[in-house]
Amino acid sequence: MTACGKFDINGYPIWYEKFGTGSDVVLLIPGALGTGRSDFKEQLEGPHAFDLKRYTFVAVELPGWGRSRPPIRAYDLDVYHRDADCCFKLMENLGHQTYSIIGWSDGAKVALLMPYLNPNRITCSVAIGIFVRATKQTIAPLMLTRDTKRWPKEQYDTYLEIYGDEDTFQLVWDQHINFCRVAMKVCGDGLHLVPPETLRQIRCPVLLVHGDKDPLIALEHPLYCKENIPDSVLHRFPGGSHNCHQVFAAEFKKVVQNFFDNCESGGF
Repeated sequence: MTACGKFDINGYPIWYEKFGTGSDVVLLIPGALGTGRSDFKEQLEGPHAFDLKRYTFVAVELPGWGRSRPPIRAYDLDVYHRDADCCFKLMENLGHQTYSIIGWSDGAKVALLMPYLNPNRITCSVAIGIFVRATKQTIAPLMLTRDTKRWPKEQYDTYLEIYGDEDTFQLVWDQHINFCRVAMKVCGDGLHLVPPETLRQIRCPVLLVHGDKDPLIALEHPLYCKENIPDSVLHRFPGGSHNCHQVFAAEFKKVVQNFFDNCESGGF
């Protein structure tokens, strides 16, 4: 069972899509430019999908991305805090007071900020492909993705369908790339997009997921999070890339379900 809709939140038409009817509510936060269907398809349908009679997944489309536009996404150093605020208001509008989170890539940052900002709302959080510290070395691989026409065809076609035409797709990605580059330049090498003092105040259990062959995110990022988040565990996919949750969907499902079960029983 799926349903979709939108709410006007902070000046944006924030779209969401809901999957399942279960009592365990999970907020899905996609990566840059993404939607629930583009970024979490394997978790929502197919042979390795989660049990939609146990879970209710709410997939948000963050401000300025997916259908949640216009206006264009407003970029500054508070952008991820605004994303978190948007997610809280969306879930409140839907009547969900407590829930877990799965966030990927840019969405993983929000998945860590939310339990810091409002710990009473978040049961546990999963952060996949987390990127927390901007340096010349960590930004360089991202710059290589600037030309969207060089992306793998399946990935390119997926996002082209979301944005409707090549120019809009490229423009939205350019804005994101420029934010990452300019933020590092303005704030200096080593900018923490999620500061260590924030991570140390997260009290809910956190599962960090990393693909060891990720060309964009080095292992130092999830290790940095694990060192600073008191109640955290790291699961690595030795053959996984940035989209390890998609390619290794069966293992990802098993790991996350065990994590959720342990959180629920208090045995994490």
